Amino acid sequence: MKFGGGCAKLQEQRGPVVSIVYNPTREREYLDLTELARLRWVEGWKESRLVDYFEVNRAAINDRLRAINSNPKRAGLSLKPSVF
Repeated sequence: MKFGGGCAKLQEQRGPVVSIVYNPTREREYLDLTELARLRWVEGWKESRLVDYFEVNRAAINDRLRAINSNPKRAGLSLKPSVF
């Protein structure tokens, strides 16, 4: 049996068809920088504990800590980076 008018060999699909849609854009994780700074430098939490607490990867924690260290005002702090 031919489908497609003889030009294309199209076949009927049999059974259920499952399609999965992936969202190519990942939502960025926003952390409370003030809380991150407090937990890290006041409470003395290790990076591994911060990773578990905020449920993000270690690179995200390190990036945010570096950003706070370079510009403490981002976390609502009025201290100089040398204090950290």
